[in-house]
Amino acid sequence: MATKSLKTSIITSVISLGIIFTLSTEIIYLILNTYLSKEVKNFLKFPRTLKDVKILYDALTGHENNNIHVLICYVATYIFLQSFSLPGSVMLSVLGGTLWGSWNALILVSFCSGTGSTICYLLSYYLGQPIIQNYLSERMERWNEKVCNIFDELIIYILISLIPFSNQTLIIS
Repeated sequence: MATKSLKTSIITSVISLGIIFTLSTEIIYLILNTYLSKEVKNFLKFPRTLKDVKILYDALTGHENNNIHVLICYVATYIFLQSFSLPGSVMLSVLGGTLWGSWNALILVSFCSGTGSTICYLLSYYLGQPIIQNYLSERMERWNEKVCNIFDELIIYILISLIPFSNQTLIIS
């Protein structure tokens, strides 16, 4: 069973994550509310389909929006979605391509995705560790043993997957 300090650590982690998520949501709301025009706010939602992307593209380019304001809102939203592993970043990537072109969007999406993923990793490392240790410690130990037993084979699979145009059936079989 969990000790008192571990239970306290779990509660602290959950409360901290809740506070961070709430503050991040409020910051996104303030950014979008500050930088986007009232006309765009009527169309504002996370795009789920290509039709949503087109509607959002038309709203962002058709009204009096400063391009730098759209960029700030886009970056903040993308990093927020990536940081908390929320769905929607794929369609935001498509929206970025329509707004700024493929190469500019590639650089921007790479930056946002990397930054958001790093934040997600740091949140899970510092705040998720007590939860994992309490609820999944036995599974993690078994998994670590299995990985250690087949580590040499895993290295070979990883190296084969790095070879361009390698036969993927070698990896699967």
